Amino acid sequence: MDTVFFILTFIFLSASAYTSVDMPKDSTNLNDQFFEYDDSDMETEAETEKTTEAETTEEIETTEDLTARKLELMQQLYKKAPEYEHTAIGFYEDGFSDSGMVRDGYVPYEEDYTQEDLYSLYGYAHGIGVRLHMKQIDSASEANTILVGEFKEKLLARGIDSFAVEGTTNANNDTTVLTNGAYSDEEGKNIDVYLYSDIRDGGKAYMCAEIEVNTSAFDEYSQELLKEVDDVFACNISSFYTE
Repeated sequence: MDTVFFILTFIFLSASAYTSVDMPKDSTNLNDQFFEYDDSDMETEAETEKTTEAETTEEIETTEDLTARKLELMQQLYKKAPEYEHTAIGFYEDGFSDSGMVRDGYVPYEEDYTQEDLYSLYGYAHGIGVRLHMKQIDSASEANTILVGEFKEKLLARGIDSFAVEGTTNANNDTTVLTNGAYSDEEGKNIDVYLYSDIRDGGKAYMCAEIEVNTSAFDEYSQELLKEVDDVFACNISSFYTE
């Protein structure tokens, strides 16, 4: 694991921008490193397990172990972003690249962070939550339409049907779209929502962000974090929450 961590730390931290980690063709990315290790494990187990049932069980266990190791390594790479005070940089897989491309992104910084999902990155602090994931699609408007639909479905699964879209802004020739709305949570608290889609990979993919703002949970650092969110996503969300 130490060797894997060193290699990946070098690859991630030598990237020139914090929008996506484009692995060099001659370098070993996260997915390659794990699958090389995983394949040898499965070959060894295949030699010792003789029945189909045993091989199937081992394959399932190996897949689960592989995911757990990836999550563990991504959590080790998670850290506070050096250019911000309340924002972290973390990593996740896009879920569609053949090579299992690892992306990075900015979310609110948590002291006791636990990476729970391989294909998204989430952070919550000071009343502000941000979840990032990728979509392989042709335009920001398409990505945003799907993002809004998926967000509504998640709320419905919690028994919340009060989400209302208040407006949508499409900018830069359909490469950036922001939809804003609000809903009342299980405790009746108003949650403001900003659903953001932005171009990646020359238009072959789009980064999607679910930004939720709970003013009832604001503290002395919330305004500072909102300004950092503005900077990350090139928007002006903080202007709606001036003191």
